[in-house]
Amino acid sequence: MHPPREPENEAGRLEALRSYAVLAATRDEAFDALVRVALTVCEAPIAFVALVDARRLWFLSAVGLDGETEATREASFCGHAILGTEIMVVEDATRDERFVDNPLVVGAPNIRFYAGCPLVDRAGFALGTLCVFDRVPKTLAPHQANVLRELSTVVVRMLEARRADERSARSARTDLSVVLDAVAGMVGYWDKHQINRFANRGYSAMFGWTGAKVVGLHLRELLGESLYALNLPYVEAALRGERVRFERSGVSPAGRRLHWVTIYTPDVRDGRVDGFIATTTDETELRDALLMSQRRTELLQLAEEHALVGHWRVEVAIQRLIPHLIEHNAV
Repeated sequence: MHPPREPENEAGRLEALRSYAVLAATRDEAFDALVRVALTVCEAPIAFVALVDARRLWFLSAVGLDGETEATREASFCGHAILGTEIMVVEDATRDERFVDNPLVVGAPNIRFYAGCPLVDRAGFALGTLCVFDRVPKTLAPHQANVLRELSTVVVRMLEARRADERSARSARTDLSVVLDAVAGMVGYWDKHQINRFANRGYSAMFGWTGAKVVGLHLRELLGESLYALNLPYVEAALRGERVRFERSGVSPAGRRLHWVTIYTPDVRDGRVDGFIATTTDETELRDALLMSQRRTELLQLAEEHALVGHWRVEVAIQRLIPHLIEHNAV
């Protein structure tokens, strides 16, 4: 077996490949449709879109491979195909010295025919291939080669469009994160399974954690069993599509005495609830000020009700009324 050599631009090629952020991605129906067209036109039982990483091939779509999602680059035909920019055709692998003893030829899936068109992006990097296999020797007709080239171009354009969309989405997410990090309080998104998908910096003040550490946690893990049990009825209501508001007083996991107000707003899309947005604000100082004001008013009312000769001094700090009697000179 002759393992494929690396292209001269391998370092740049790998960097370009990873910029598409699709390695190990789940299969996509859009690519499946293209693969089925290639398979039909080329009259082959096996076809796939493969991206060639440093050591492995990752299948974005595959037909005829029994659910496989990856393969080794060392034994691959595609590793050879990306060395050029034109379709590589192997009419009979048993007669090609590169593949005569290849495990894919001497064993399952017993490849004989291969045709692979490199997926070349605008920068000239071969990211992988769109290819077809057969278990019998054959040739690739000109019209089949043309269709394979056209389909390969479509695959590359789809990858480039998705990368542009992802970059735009990532930029938007970054802008949103900056704004939400500046919000006083906690803002988080919890999916329908109660798994956190976003948490702003406000969580560090409450829980002593960074937002990044909160992402991926179940709500129970974040709150602890007792607080989770208290919040669960509100969570269930939000996941039913109800907007709920509740207040809590106590000591935060980080050891701070707090009074906070929480609002759960359901994320409803096409009539279904996908999760909820949780906003929590620390209203400790406001509540303390309101309580102090209320207590001051009560003390003043109490002074009026018990007015006697002399004066009363209101000591709010110790919440007491202190009598200050007027001394009268004897006649």
